[in-house]
Amino acid sequence: GKWFTREQLSDRLWSELDIEASAQNLKVALNALNRALEPHREPGQSPFFITHRESLYGLNPAAQINLDIDDFLTLASAENVDDLEEALTIYRGDYLCENTAEGWSHEMREQLHETYLNAALHLARLHFQADRWDEAMKISHEILSIDPCNEPAFQILMHCHAARGNRAAVHSVYQRCVNTLNDELDVSPSSETTALWQQLTQ
Repeated sequence: GKWFTREQLSDRLWSELDIEASAQNLKVALNALNRALEPHREPGQSPFFITHRESLYGLNPAAQINLDIDDFLTLASAENVDDLEEALTIYRGDYLCENTAEGWSHEMREQLHETYLNAALHLARLHFQADRWDEAMKISHEILSIDPCNEPAFQILMHCHAARGNRAAVHSVYQRCVNTLNDELDVSPSSETTALWQQLTQ
C-alpha cells in the first residue's frame, strides 16, 4: 500500500553508492525482479506485480503475494506443536545472509533469528512436558548449533537427562555450558542454570 520514489529505493538499498551508480543498480534490479516474477510477460507489456506511476514504485494491491516470512512469524507465535514444527521447517538460516554487510536487512535478520530461537525453545519445552524427551533434546541441540551460548537450551537438556535418571549426563551438559560460556563470552552460567544443575544432581 506504499509508494516509493526511485531515490528512496536507491538510498535504502545502496546508500553507500553515489546517485548515478545506485540509480543504475535499481534499474538493473527492477528488470531482474520483473523477469523473475513474470518470466512469460510479453515485451512492452506493463509488469503486473511491480507497478509505477510517474516516478513512484510500489506493489500492485491486486496481486496475491505470500511471503514465507509472514507464514513463519504467524506459525512461530502459535501454542501448538504442529504449527511450531512447521515454523521451524520454514527457517533455513539467517535472513538474506548474502546481504550481511548491508544495514537495511540487519533488523529483520535479527528479528527472525530471535523469533526462531524463542519458537524452538517453546517447542522443546512442550515436548519435554509431554515426556517426548528425544524430540526436546534434538531441538535443544539444534538451538545450540545456531546459538552455542543459549542457556535455556542447556537447561532443557539437563531436564531431559534428569527425567531419565542420568545424573552423569546432567553434569556433562552443565560442564559443556560452563566451558562454552567461558570460551565464547568469558562469563559463568547464570545462577538459575547453576541452581538447576545442583538440584538435578543431588
